[in-house]
Amino acid sequence: MTAMATTDLLPRLREVVGDGGVSASAADRAAVAHDLWPRALIRARQGTPPAPPDCVVWPRTEEEVVGVLRVCAALGVPVVPFGAGTGVCGAVVASRGGVALDLKRLDAILGWDLDSGHVTCRPGIRGIALEEAALERGLTLGHYPSSLPLSTVGGFVATRSVGQLSTRYGRIDDMVAGMRVALPDGTLVELRPQPSTGVGPDLRRLFLGSEGQFGVILQVTLRLHPLPEHRRDAAFRFADFATGVGAIREAMQAGLRPSLLRLYDADDTNLQVDHLGIGSGGGCLMLTSCEGRRAVADAEAEVLAGICSNREAEPLGPDPVLAWYPRRYEIGYQQAKYLPMPGVVLDTIEVAAPWSRIVAVYEAVKESLRRRLVVLCHLSHGYVDGACLYFTFAGAAEDEGGAVPLHEELWDTVMSRVLDNGGTIAHHHGAGLARTPYLARELGDGGVEVLRRLKRALDPAGVANPGKWGLD
Repeated sequence: MTAMATTDLLPRLREVVGDGGVSASAADRAAVAHDLWPRALIRARQGTPPAPPDCVVWPRTEEEVVGVLRVCAALGVPVVPFGAGTGVCGAVVASRGGVALDLKRLDAILGWDLDSGHVTCRPGIRGIALEEAALERGLTLGHYPSSLPLSTVGGFVATRSVGQLSTRYGRIDDMVAGMRVALPDGTLVELRPQPSTGVGPDLRRLFLGSEGQFGVILQVTLRLHPLPEHRRDAAFRFADFATGVGAIREAMQAGLRPSLLRLYDADDTNLQVDHLGIGSGGGCLMLTSCEGRRAVADAEAEVLAGICSNREAEPLGPDPVLAWYPRRYEIGYQQAKYLPMPGVVLDTIEVAAPWSRIVAVYEAVKESLRRRLVVLCHLSHGYVDGACLYFTFAGAAEDEGGAVPLHEELWDTVMSRVLDNGGTIAHHHGAGLARTPYLARELGDGGVEVLRRLKRALDPAGVANPGKWGLD
């Protein structure tokens, strides 16, 4: 920041949010210096975490958010929205200093439209709090990322989050009916909730996944679903991963929409043996749930079982699925036990591919890294034309000094293999700093230029979460 900005910033921010709404203390700044991006965690382990922002602001109202944005735009000070810090790609790292705009105090539910199945809320509300409020009304958002107990609705929208039951309920993109956004200069954009609209481009999708680059989400209206009256669970074991992939492709293209549809490769299946009680028979485990009206869920489950049977899958009954549900929020936090160990590298990378390319992507990634790292994979989030592959990597460098280079090698290898084999480098964790080096190859020169022109138009002062995506 310029000397003038440093001198003027804190007094002007206090005029907007009061003395209790802004802090430049080392502890408060460090608390929002990074998210759960493994490279940042490794560097923190080594004593060199990302530089923190210059200050933290906690607005309580929409008007205060607008006021902060206007101050930052006038002074040319970067401003980075911060939710709960559960992202894994470094999107909240204040790479050029400035203000961390912590939105957790904007955590209210503003209203329910039960006839339309809508709820309107502020961005700082935790996903679990919103879901519990919906359950009290016999409804569900159906959005269950593994970070649900800690992550926020604003974070869901800003990174285009996907939950574990997305094959039935969709990704957060499908759940957003409307939103209210403040552009980087404080201009308000009101996108009223509608079931669908044909008035020009869908501006909601301009802000979905924008990671604070195009503005700050002030409120969101989300679509809800009635709680299913019945759920039918079943697990199956396939001889190999490709056969299980074929079964899921057939199910999706037949119009089935199980809420849970999750296929583990052989290595990941071996990891599930004890806590899911599936025995040591090898193969690849598939977990499924069909839910809704009883007759519909049962019929869907029967058709799905027939598809699996035709591919000689071994039926394992409902017990492995029943054992999985209580643990589904714990998996993402297991890394915390191992990350403090010197040299250790742990990460997850989610990609996607069309059905015609998905096995090739899977095999290319596994083969490229299995000699350096443990490589696990499961397939989830199915679509008519493809699915997500969710890889987990674990290993250790020879010493602590080799941890960051090993992590960089991991990402370079995965991104290259995915693109070489016809996949996309991201499915639901966003871009942030982690994917910035690979964005141009994913989107092409024309796609990057579209983003660059949008950025210039919506953020002429260049203050909205700068340093990401290679746009500036």
